[in-house]
Amino acid sequence: MEVVNGWKENRRRQEASQSKDEEDRKGAGTAAKCRNLRRRSAKMAQTRRTNKGIEAAQAEEHIDELRNSFSS
Repeated sequence: MEVVNGWKENRRRQEASQSKDEEDRKGAGTAAKCRNLRRRSAKMAQTRRTNKGIEAAQAEEHIDELRNSFSS
């Protein structure tokens, strides 16, 4: 059930993103285009920071495991 909901959520996000792009192309004001671009780039930057944090935590755990294996 969760997989289906995840698929539906991804589809909804794609459609929302497409409608934003279409709105930009149809001649929305320059300020609206800039605002949308800033919002999207901020979301992408937040995602990158989150992913880097997760990777760093995983790397730290791996280093701790290696230290423990060498100390025993």
